Amino acid sequence: MKPVLSPFQRAAECSNKKLKLGESLSWKETSVEPAPVCKVFGRIDEENTPDSFCKVLCTSELEVISIPSRVLPWFYGGCPESINLKMSTACTWIVDLKQQDGNVLMDKGWPEFVKAHDLKVGYLLTFKKLDTKSLQVLIFGYNCCEKVIWCSGYHPSLGQQYQSQLY
Repeated sequence: MKPVLSPFQRAAECSNKKLKLGESLSWKETSVEPAPVCKVFGRIDEENTPDSFCKVLCTSELEVISIPSRVLPWFYGGCPESINLKMSTACTWIVDLKQQDGNVLMDKGWPEFVKAHDLKVGYLLTFKKLDTKSLQVLIFGYNCCEKVIWCSGYHPSLGQQYQSQLY
């Protein structure tokens, strides 16, 4: 069993890994086991699972990002084909989910989300469950402040470039 690490310890672990030119970390190399009991602000929901989680982005998570196994009970009756990522600006992105080696990954649509929001290694993302198909996403940059990107109604070039993922 891997040790339980805080997001900031995990980021340090990612940044300390020596990489050769052209090499990247796989998500398996940076995954850590969840804490035995995961409390969120002192509450545990009716299914004894957290209602939110956070990720400090590592190199590999700019292409695909995993959802912690501890929150899989959110998806009653199995994993949906896609999930809605709702931003604080009222934008919603559709990202496909896939199961691989017992993990659920945000796959198709995630790289476009990363590019549109100019996400970088070390940024902190928080994901909060809204329902079984939607997550509220907050992005925090290096300055620890929320990063806000306006959707197509406020940012025309973003809407044209990412029309298929925004609605």
